[in-house]
Amino acid sequence: MKHTLTNRAFCLAAAAVFGFCSTGLQRGSTVRASAAEASECSAPGTDPVKVIVRIDGAPVLSGEEATEDGISYLETEDAAAQTDKLQAQQQAAEDRIRALYPALNVKFRYTLLTNGFSCELPEELIPVVEALPGIAAVERVQDIDCRAGQRAGRYSSDVFCTAG
Repeated sequence: MKHTLTNRAFCLAAAAVFGFCSTGLQRGSTVRASAAEASECSAPGTDPVKVIVRIDGAPVLSGEEATEDGISYLETEDAAAQTDKLQAQQQAAEDRIRALYPALNVKFRYTLLTNGFSCELPEELIPVVEALPGIAAVERVQDIDCRAGQRAGRYSSDVFCTAG
């Protein structure tokens, strides 16, 4: 299948938006905790923070064929099989986190440009989740407030944003 300039532009734009709208959490030392220690993290009064949990495993649009075919790759059996595999990995990670934090509520799932999901976790539980098998990283979500009159910097002359 031939890829078009439009397909490439869409993929690049999606990658730029995803990368621009999330920031990485700086990692400290790896912490392993028992379920009892983790339950202390979810004690009442601990406000959860918005995060994206990235799971080990390459996203659907990361392979060579996906790069060549662009968006049309998503209609293939290979893409469907890769999506199923990623969703199973995500469910396993969700189950491990839920064993530590029963109040877990997954908001969105990501399979195209990254493998993971968004949720809210208590701040103190983030290093514990990062240490779980299959977890690549836990990244805080940074809200971007876009208003007219504030430039986003080098990303675009047409986008006006402030990090908040």
